[in-house]
Formats: sequence, C-alpha cells, structure tokens
Amino acid sequence: MRKVFSVKEENMVKDTDEYYQKKIADIPTEKGYSEASDKNAYIMLRTEEFEKAHKERESLNTERLNYQREFLLGAFRFFYPGRSVKFPTVTFEGGASYAPAVFIKFDIDFRKENPYAPSNVTLSFAIASGMKRVDLPMSGEFGSKIVMCKGESYSITDNYVDQWEQLTRKSQANRVTRYIVTGNVLQALAQDTYKGGTLVSYTVQGGGIKKGYLLPDSWQPNFNRENLKQEMTKIPVPVYLARKFIRKYVSRNAPVLTDTPLSFLRDYDGEFQLVVPMSMTQGGKFYKNLPLVKMTVGENFNKTGTFMMAVVANDMIDNVLEYLQNEMKVNAMITQDDFKEIKDEIPQSRTQEVRPETPAAPENNLLELELELEAEAALILLQLN
Repeated sequence: MRKVFSVKEENMVKDTDEYYQKKIADIPTEKGYSEASDKNAYIMLRTEEFEKAHKERESLNTERLNYQREFLLGAFRFFYPGRSVKFPTVTFEGGASYAPAVFIKFDIDFRKENPYAPSNVTLSFAIASGMKRVDLPMSGEFGSKIVMCKGESYSITDNYVDQWEQLTRKSQANRVTRYIVTGNVLQALAQDTYKGGTLVSYTVQGGGIKKGYLLPDSWQPNFNRENLKQEMTKIPVPVYLARKFIRKYVSRNAPVLTDTPLSFLRDYDGEFQLVVPMSMTQGGKFYKNLPLVKMTVGENFNKTGTFMMAVVANDMIDNVLEYLQNEMKVNAMITQDDFKEIKDEIPQSRTQEVRPETPAAPENNLLELELELEAEAALILLQLN
C-alpha cells in the first residue's frame, strides 16, 4: 500500500508541475498580455499568481492523499475477519438503528489503476438480521456507514460468532419483540436514549389504532429511573470553559457532543477533529467560517461520507474552543455526573449561567411531573407479525 500511495503522490506532483509550467509558458498568449502596457510586469505578476496557486494545489493534494491513507489505515487496523461489530441497518437524521454483525473480509480490486481508492476497497459484513450480508465500498455515503459502524463497535466484548445461531434465530422468527414509546412522543424524539426510531401507527389488542415511536430492533430497555433522569438532563457548558473535560475525555470511541451539529473526536495520532454534517443548513456555518477554518490543519474541512471534518492540532484546540464559545456560542453537552467533575474549575460568575436542559419543576407540581415522565417513558411490548 505504501508503494501505491508513494507512486500516486509522485504522479500527482508531476502532473501539477506540468500543469502550472504550461500555464506560465502560455502567459504571452493571454488576452491580458496583449493589452498590458508593461508586458514584463504583467508576466511577473501572472507568474507569481500561478506559483502561489501551484503551492496551494500541491498542499491540498497532499492533504487529501494523507487523509485517504489514514482513512484506509484506520479501517485496516480496526476491522479483521470475525470481529464483532454493530452495523447501521437504517439511518435517520438523528441517529441510526444498529444490528449485531460480524466483519468478514476486505476486497481490494487490484485490477484498477488505483486499487486503494476508497471506491475500490469493499468491506463485507454478515448481519444478524434480514439483511444477511452487506458489501460496502469505502466511498461516499457508504463510507459514512463504516465510520458509524466503527464508532458503535469499540466497546463490544461479546463474540458474535459464538452467539450467531442465537442472534440469527431472532431475525428469522415470524414474530419478534419490539418497543414503542407512548405518551409525549415529541419529547422522546429529543432524547438520546430513544434515537434511531421512527413514528408509527399500530393496532392494539381489542381494537383501536394508536400512534407511537417505534424503537430500533436492537434497542434494549433500561428501567433504571436514575439513568433515565441522567440522560434527560444534560448540562450545556460553554466549550472553552469545558476545555479540560474535552481534552481529557474526547476520543474516537467517545465523541463530545454540543448543542449544535458540531461534535469533537480525536484521531489515531491524538489530534482533535471537528465533525459537522455536510448539509449547508447544518454544517455550513462551521466549514464556511473563515476564521475557524484558518485555525485547522491545512486550513480546510474534508468531505467524509455525509460529514465534513477538520483536524485541529493539540496546541490550537484551546484557541478553537475559545472562538467557538465567544463567536459562535457553542456549548458542550455534559451529563450531571461529568459536570460535577469540572464545576469547581469553572469561574463562579459563569457557573450560574450553566443550566440543565430540563427546567426545574415547581414544588407543588413535582408529583405531577414525575407521573407525567413515567407516562412518557412507558414502553409497550408489541408483537409484530
């Protein structure tokens, strides 16, 4: 692989050199040259412009090639035949539904001129669901599914190969158990606990049609009331004030989310990554923000599937967080337990600005609120034919 990328880099440099050498040589044929009063000055100016563009193109090409190489190496290091993973079977704007799966193999098309291009590298998975098997190239929206699969699979300790008969028995059954959230469905949509579901209408035993929020087939209930409260009550902390928390806890396995579409990750080299949706309405204000872009490595965001990602050097992350806090009002979303660890490090004058997302209920309405929450978290077993 190193040889292939080395040859590709040499060819890119050669092609770029030849392109701009020809541009410079053709300056006397430009319309502006014939109209210029000082032709030598015109040639010098245009030569400087082409040389600058040449350097920028080389830098961009090198950065793209390095990113492609790291993307492939990250997959090669993570996936191996027989590895247990969670595979995104259905994706939604707020998340995805995951099924147990086992990685089978890499398939690289060495007949192609560039065999290690993401479109020529395919990953195969055996899925413990009706999908059975999926083959995904590493390019485009499929590449983003591979990134999601990695993110959900770091902490898996079960051996799905040993459990395969049990896992597939459920997917092949005529009837399966699924969960529906009833009550205040809109509130369920806003909670991470219930991400990846979909709105449905269903018929109840005895007649009648109701509406609810059907949870993914891989979702399992956790009836611990305290955990439910923790999940519902996350605290927004201005990102620069939360910098020690972000530095300590962010990783490829544990991203730090914010109250915006922006999230923080860390690559294998320990450098920080800013990840936003590629959608202009959601991510554009970040990857089109020139002061922010100038603080990233290479001064740009790269396309990764359906996301845009930029790398931030360790010595620049505080500057980036300060800018995000002061100019873009970005807050890190932190659980109450995590907030307890850092609250003493936040100036008292600012801690009073930090509020849980869920407003405190008046004392006389506390019982009513608890009953309402219990109703909203009620889960109904639904037997699907």
